[in-house]
Amino acid sequence: MTRCSATTKLASNPNTGGWIFPPFTLPGKMSTLKIIVRKRQKKVLLYRGAKLVYEAFAAHGGPGTSNGKRKILKWHYGAVSALYEPSTWFSFGATFENRVYGWPQPGKEGFVKVWGKEYRARRRNRNEGDIWYGGRWYPIWKDMNPFGVAMADLEPGSIELHGTGKDKGGRDVFPPVTHGCVRTYNKDILQIKRLVSVGTEVEITD
Repeated sequence: MTRCSATTKLASNPNTGGWIFPPFTLPGKMSTLKIIVRKRQKKVLLYRGAKLVYEAFAAHGGPGTSNGKRKILKWHYGAVSALYEPSTWFSFGATFENRVYGWPQPGKEGFVKVWGKEYRARRRNRNEGDIWYGGRWYPIWKDMNPFGVAMADLEPGSIELHGTGKDKGGRDVFPPVTHGCVRTYNKDILQIKRLVSVGTEVEITD
């Protein structure tokens, strides 16, 4: 077990991200951590025992984000879901750099391979392209995935804890509500991912 003190500057505006409260004990992953989502306060709070160690701004899906205790079942990176339109297929900077997808070179047309299928695609430039799906072209850009850079399964397909998509300039896009998930900023979901393990309890409250 290693004793360490983590320090960060407090954000001048809490809506731009979270902060960490030093010092705390960090034995690898903090398996004794508990996450509490307070919907009215729009906050994700990480506690170790009674001590608050991390706090971040969050949005949720209103009635769709039901109260109760759950556990983190699995962490996801990269492509997240085949159930929705192409905006959910790419994440974490892998949209164009990952050779598995087979994107054509900038200015070219071709096909991409996603979820075991091929889709017609055209590459506009280094960070933008389009996919033909359902009779129309869907614009794609780097890191656009609405689930952000990482996602934790709480109730797969219904309630997830995840980051947020980015606009074409690389800035976090933060819609005020979700369909039922809990959304936080990308730097915050990565910090949460660093601190907690699969199996960590997550309690959602009013």
